[in-house]
Amino acid sequence: MVKATTMSAQVLSGKAIAKKVRAEVKTRAEAFLARWLDAPRLTSAGRAFPVQVAHFPARRDEPALAQLRRCLAQALAAHP
Repeated sequence: MVKATTMSAQVLSGKAIAKKVRAEVKTRAEAFLARWLDAPRLTSAGRAFPVQVAHFPARRDEPALAQLRRCLAQALAAHP
C-alpha cells in the first residue's frame, strides 16, 4: 500500500511538471509571436458568459450577400 501511495505522488508530480512545462512553452511561443508580428500580447481571465458557436451552412449557388441575409434572419428568429 505504501508503494501505491508513493507511485501516485510521483504521477501527480509528473503531471504537475508537465503542466508547468506546457505553460512555459505556451508563454514563450506567445512572446515570440508578439515580437515577430510586432503586436502587443493580450490576456484575459476567461469568459464572463457562456458562448455558443454555430456554423451556418453555405449554399454553393447562393451569392454571399444572400447567405448573409439568410443567416441573420435565422439568427434573429432563433434569438428575438
